[in-house]
Amino acid sequence: MKKHFIILIFIAFAFSPVFGQRLQFNSLSVKDGLSQHDVSKVLQDSEGFIWIATYDGLNRYDGYRIENFFHDNNNMASLSSNRIRTLFEDQKKRIWIGTDGYGLNYYSLENGKTVRIKAPNNYDIINDIQQNSKGEILVASSQGLFKVLENEKSFSVEIIQTPLTGLDIKKIKILKNGDIFFTTDIGVWLYQNNSYKLIKGSNHISFNTIIETLKGEIWIGGENGLYQVINQTLLPKTDKVDSNILSV
Repeated sequence: MKKHFIILIFIAFAFSPVFGQRLQFNSLSVKDGLSQHDVSKVLQDSEGFIWIATYDGLNRYDGYRIENFFHDNNNMASLSSNRIRTLFEDQKKRIWIGTDGYGLNYYSLENGKTVRIKAPNNYDIINDIQQNSKGEILVASSQGLFKVLENEKSFSVEIIQTPLTGLDIKKIKILKNGDIFFTTDIGVWLYQNNSYKLIKGSNHISFNTIIETLKGEIWIGGENGLYQVINQTLLPKTDKVDSNILSV
């Protein structure tokens, strides 16, 4: 199955304008200043910098050199942990940083400062961060969903009580029409018209990631392979990919 999938990708490239051109790939390693090889997330911000999250610190690459960001026990203005799971840039040019068991942080591109945000109790493992149409920061954790509320000079957090409370939410996907999908360890959920619905056929399956294509198609990667959501029903596409998919 995997071989078949690779062949399909090759065919797609063969009929594309770039086929026949020589592609150059550059790599970054600890020899170049990367804090660790184990990369969990890569993000390009609005200013063009490449942010690289690892389980031993955060890295920012400007095309020439790498700057490292680490936790410091004696500095509250440092990261709350070196174990970084996810990154997201919001509308105010802040890089939100989700850690593995130590809550949230953000780094301001405007003033260069790092701020720690304490997560609700037991919500410290952060899997994903997104921003909805209201400007609210939504956070997916291993115990459910919460949001960050911004006041004039401070932040607070609020657990969002939903049927997803207690679930390990892996990804949040806000669609172009405003609907929101959530992939979890036991199913895919859709938030639509102020209510949550479990996608038919998705229960008892663990899912990792989700995308919306330019055509509006919903594709999901899980522990058993590739799936598509059509008419709020999960359809397996494991004939194309039948292995664990972590990202698409």
